[in-house]
Amino acid sequence: MFLNKYYNKINFFFLILICFFIPLHKKIIPYIILFYGLNWLLLQSYREKFTWVKHNIYALLMLIALFFIYSISLSYSNNIEAGLFDIEVKLSLLLFPLMLLTSELPSGKNLDKILFTFLCACFLSCVVCFIHAIQLFIETNDYRAFIYTNFSYIFHPTYFALFLNMAIIISFKFFIDEERWNYKSWVFVFMILFYGFCIFLSNSKAVIITLLITIFLSGLYIGYLRKKLLLSFLISFLIIISTGIIVLRSPELSHRIMASLGIIDDIVHHDTVSDYESTSQRIEAWQSSLTVIKNNFLFGVGAGDVKEALIEEYSLNNYEYLVEKKLNSHNQFLQTFIATGIFGFSALMLMFIVPFVFSIRKKNYLYLMFIIIMFINFLTESMLETQAGVVFYGFFNSVFFAFLSAEKGK
Repeated sequence: MFLNKYYNKINFFFLILICFFIPLHKKIIPYIILFYGLNWLLLQSYREKFTWVKHNIYALLMLIALFFIYSISLSYSNNIEAGLFDIEVKLSLLLFPLMLLTSELPSGKNLDKILFTFLCACFLSCVVCFIHAIQLFIETNDYRAFIYTNFSYIFHPTYFALFLNMAIIISFKFFIDEERWNYKSWVFVFMILFYGFCIFLSNSKAVIITLLITIFLSGLYIGYLRKKLLLSFLISFLIIISTGIIVLRSPELSHRIMASLGIIDDIVHHDTVSDYESTSQRIEAWQSSLTVIKNNFLFGVGAGDVKEALIEEYSLNNYEYLVEKKLNSHNQFLQTFIATGIFGFSALMLMFIVPFVFSIRKKNYLYLMFIIIMFINFLTESMLETQAGVVFYGFFNSVFFAFLSAEKGK
């Protein structure tokens, strides 16, 4: 009991720390996770761990299965060093579910504290990006200091925009919690607009599409709760139309979107693509990935040999730019299929299907929207191949599932 008292307090402290640094400083995250793990290992009684394992055994197995399938794939990988590095990157898929589902969680109010911490951290991250962009603009007198990688210099724009999209969902959640208009409602509306503006500056096409879906679905949900569904639909539709106009008025973003549409048109009508645009790179990577999957359907090539298998296929197709950059599949489902075959792919799909159904049954807007935005981004990025992506997904997926499971058990 003595150890438990301190364990729960320290456990919550580390959850707050991890949440705070996810959008701010990726290099410090592994050290915080290390101390978080030591707290779980040393201070919590093993009897209590075992009790919670029995209580959450099926959920735990579902959430950690993918990590173990990746680990097993090392047995038939040729490049063990690369495979071990890949397993190390994916450790969050094991540690977060294990530590969160084998512990007594804080109250729902403490979940709000975790979410509000992330909201504030994203705001601070945006402020830092604006300061950096202003300094760059003063030096160069170029408006592009506020766009894409120049603006989002802490993280790659796709990941940075993903964090902000999550912040928008959290802001909607807090807005919904306020039953009447007050100063807090205006603060959360400002947060939604501010983060949306920063997502546009990040110039990530996939996340802007995700943002539009987020706004539309969140608007419908608010209308459903307030019994004004038609009005919410019209407002959400107008917001999306207005956003589309803003996108077309943006020189950089409209150029990238039109280039993407042009590439898709070339593929449909001429069966050709260009090597030097992000959309064409993804299409070529997807085509090559599907070929590798076809040849290694059952077990995949192993966690350590994915890069070599893709580069070999790129070379056969004369995709010189992809070979030079050694690009991955740019789709997490394809990437996992290549590495671990149908078993790993099935485990990854279960990690979306089960929480999706679970969140709908529990009528949990926040978890449902998280699953939706992650699914969309997994379609265009191999997000579990980088620390930023795997920590973000592993942390929030485990937190939401654990808290929702705890509510179910009450």
